[in-house]
Amino acid sequence: MSQPAAIRAFDLNAEHAHFNQEGQAELIDASQLWSLPESEMNRRFGHLLVSSFSFDADWPTWEMHP
Repeated sequence: MSQPAAIRAFDLNAEHAHFNQEGQAELIDASQLWSLPESEMNRRFGHLLVSSFSFDADWPTWEMHP
């Protein structure tokens, strides 16, 4: 069973979190996450996806979104 992330700090680079409509984070087991159909992901987790990446070097170009 997952536990509220507010109980302890967590590393978004190593753990997966679902953020509810109130902005509270809940750690989730994501081992099967990407195999779920989109409709099931939306039903369980809503539409907020947060990701974190690290890179060994700066990118030669950058993306910019409005």
